[in-house]
Amino acid sequence: MDESAINVLLTFSRDSLIAVVHICK
Repeated sequence: MDESAINVLLTFSRDSLIAVVHICK
């Protein structure tokens, strides 16, 4: 995997985690 793909995955997973936290509040 190249670095840009890893960065996209990390950003996507972080945004998903934030969204889940907001939904659970």
